[in-house]
Amino acid sequence: MRSAWHVALFAAACFVLASCASSRGNSYSAGASRESAAAAASARAKQDEEAHRKPLPQGPQAPSPSTDRPYFALAQTDLPLALEPRKGRLLLEGLPAEAHVAVDGFPQLGSTAWMGIDLEAGTHSVEVRTFGYEDWKEDIIVGEGALVRLSPLLEAASFGLRNFGLWPRRFNPDDPGFYGTVLISLEAFAPGTLTIQILAPGARIVRELRDISIDRDNWSWAWDGRDEGGKLLGEGLYSAVAMDGAGVELARAELSLDHSSMARSAILVSGVGGPLFVPAARPMAVGALEVSSFVMGHVLSSSGTPTGRIVSGLGSRMGLPLPASAGGNKGEEAMEFDLSIAGFFHPGEAAAQSSDAFELSASLLVPMASTPAQASLLVKFCYGSFFAAGDWPSPYDGLARYPGLSLALPIEYELDELRVFIAPEIDVGPFYPNYDPARVPGFYSWAYLRGGVETTLGPLSLALSGALRSAPFDRGILLAMPLPAVLEVRWHARKVPLVLSFLLSGEFDSAMSWYLNSGLSLGYRL
Repeated sequence: MRSAWHVALFAAACFVLASCASSRGNSYSAGASRESAAAAASARAKQDEEAHRKPLPQGPQAPSPSTDRPYFALAQTDLPLALEPRKGRLLLEGLPAEAHVAVDGFPQLGSTAWMGIDLEAGTHSVEVRTFGYEDWKEDIIVGEGALVRLSPLLEAASFGLRNFGLWPRRFNPDDPGFYGTVLISLEAFAPGTLTIQILAPGARIVRELRDISIDRDNWSWAWDGRDEGGKLLGEGLYSAVAMDGAGVELARAELSLDHSSMARSAILVSGVGGPLFVPAARPMAVGALEVSSFVMGHVLSSSGTPTGRIVSGLGSRMGLPLPASAGGNKGEEAMEFDLSIAGFFHPGEAAAQSSDAFELSASLLVPMASTPAQASLLVKFCYGSFFAAGDWPSPYDGLARYPGLSLALPIEYELDELRVFIAPEIDVGPFYPNYDPARVPGFYSWAYLRGGVETTLGPLSLALSGALRSAPFDRGILLAMPLPAVLEVRWHARKVPLVLSFLLSGEFDSAMSWYLNSGLSLGYRL
């Protein structure tokens, strides 16, 4: 444990939450069946005066004899252009194919031999980048209502690197798909031959790619943490080195191979990271950001009658620095903030009887201990749209998340190839997860015991999770049915940080009272 205040905080909160209990009962059979923005784009057409264009030669030309910098043709004419007040127009001509143009640091769309750009009157910086040529940059003055014609003449470039980087700098090769790799990427000035070496501590070469032909400006390679023989390397600090064909070092960057780190994807159906119905105790790394979406539809029920329920949602996770006062070490350790929204839709219902609703949740995961198991403190707040409407019964508890305030202690333990999760949780709120229409809103306190397991098989990960719910505390320590559970199968892409998941979830009361949902989820790490 990092400090005793975490445990004291959790115990005190549990006591306060439990002491506020007041409740009603639960019935599953009466209400399980009571469960669509256009975007427009605008564009402004730009017209350039063909009468004022002069054809100029393409490609590089000899530098001006009066200067050692690339020559450029510049002309400014005051013309009655159809421009907004206080604006002028820049006309770039003679551009090489696929040139990248930026004005004042902002990229400009277009890849033709000429480009017209409307600019505010004043001084502007123009930059042109093209593979095979040296970067060209010039400051210009644009007058109000004036046409500035500019033709940059570019010099051919020799082979070299503009940028060289690694992402992420810390990775775990045990993670599936793209998450178990480090992406080595570069941007080159011109065509050439490159060698990439991975060096272990002591400058020992453990992996090498030789005679890489660079024929485009961007190139990347995903390293999986293995040596030339395919053996998984140990933890430590490694270096990625880029050299030209003559063996001259062009760039170097360091990375950390850490088997204790984890880049797990999460769907956020229950408002937190980890398997769907149980939060993971390990927060994301500082600076990491993931977005995900999901949709599930009603499949089967004990009654055999489809209800037309659709549940969909969006979520995001981000890793934030852990303050030093809470046990962090100069911001190197992380806590995780999650934000998600879920919508409940019933296409078969009449408008007057619709029980459509949404739930918005936010949670904060703060680490407490890392050995022998990872443990964290989770605080979650969830708001339901039926609060304001006063509707009852509320949306179903099939996501094992419910409007109110939650306090949980997620614990995560690694057992060989299996990860085990458990999280006791206490909830308070103005509604209790109840399917009986005769029940009315009040103030309730109850508990969840969440659990799950997860394993990885190559690019696939499998997880099974569920949640037990208690009756309101004023009724004693009683188990309340139904039991929500979910099976998820995730496929992790190798080339990009994309995760596609299949979900099969449901609630189970008895052999004669149950239903199933299925759906898909898509997650992307930014």
